[in-house]
Amino acid sequence: MTRSSNGDWNRTVALAGILATGAVGLAAAGVTLITSREDRESARQLARPALIYDKQSQTYVDSLLALQALSTNARLRRYESIPAGWLEFQAQQAPIKARITAFGSREARTLYSTMYFAGSAFVAEALAADIRHASETEKQQFWLANESIKKFDKALRTFEAVVQEEVG
Repeated sequence: MTRSSNGDWNRTVALAGILATGAVGLAAAGVTLITSREDRESARQLARPALIYDKQSQTYVDSLLALQALSTNARLRRYESIPAGWLEFQAQQAPIKARITAFGSREARTLYSTMYFAGSAFVAEALAADIRHASETEKQQFWLANESIKKFDKALRTFEAVVQEEVG
């Protein structure tokens, strides 16, 4: 081989090496891009159930706090702690009801609705009986005879079990 053809050969080999390196670099960048996109999608898919679980758990805790307070106040005949009216009860429950609707299981939503309507009825009946101004004996008789609070408490105990099963 002559010197000039040897130089052309070296340039050709060098050019081929540069092109091959560039092709490998582009392929690696493409694979990295596709892999990172898949990784982000996988992370998003894994994060969604965790986020829903966290929101559901907090919703259940808030629901239990509000509903157990109503039940406890009624059992202790602290009717002054019960909402001042049916509309006030609905207003207090509205944020919780919305979150139960959004994040609660079908069973939790059904039980919450049962408690919500039984609680609404209990509050309305307590107000109609003017229970806040009744004697302790009348309050006790009201508590023992009221079917709405019994229905409410039964649904509350079942709801507590469902919450424990679902997020416990």
